[in-house]
Amino acid sequence: MIPGFFWRILPGSDFFWKPIEKIQEKNYNLELTGFEFNDGKLVYIDESERSFNGDGYSIWIYEIDEKTAKYFKNPNDEFFSKYPNTELRSNWKSEFWKKNTFRSKRTAVF
Repeated sequence: MIPGFFWRILPGSDFFWKPIEKIQEKNYNLELTGFEFNDGKLVYIDESERSFNGDGYSIWIYEIDEKTAKYFKNPNDEFFSKYPNTELRSNWKSEFWKKNTFRSKRTAVF
């Protein structure tokens, strides 16, 4: 019965795990951006087939709320000098976020 709870196959086990996942999501986004937020509604996903050694890509696009959008339109200076503040993979070289121009018009990317 306990493994069923941890593997989320028992009815009601999501009532326990969902809040924990939301906290983990906020903490992960904080380490990546310096701003604590939850991912919004997933609006687009594209994942390539993986080759034998696992190479490929994943693109997930989420809808974010106004408060989060406002932050990313004009992030603080630490955003470009301190974040991401986590090692995603031990063999990856990470770089800080870079400034780019903001376009107010929505552009379809898919």
